[in-house]
Amino acid sequence: MTTSEGKIYVSEIGIPVEVKTGIDLTGASTHVLHIFKPNGIKKDWIAIPDSDLKSGILHYTTVQGDLDQAGNYKLQSEVKWMSGNTITKLVKGETAIFKIYELWE
Repeated sequence: MTTSEGKIYVSEIGIPVEVKTGIDLTGASTHVLHIFKPNGIKKDWIAIPDSDLKSGILHYTTVQGDLDQAGNYKLQSEVKWMSGNTITKLVKGETAIFKIYELWE
């Protein structure tokens, strides 16, 4: 995961998140970023693939409530390819850890 923002603080909104999956996203049906917050609660962020699908890059921009706790967050991407209701391919990315800081840290 990369951001262009440097330190990220609790409650920030509009933080761009970029995840490099390392796989060609052509034909993928779903692009999800699984997030484990510091308190262990799991949330799913729906990512948008880069216009160059072969780059394997997913984008997400944080909204209110995404970064509501200080501490270490864990992120893992998941991409699915579907045929009807059947999953034909499922790829999970490596886990990334990023820190959200308390105000004034």
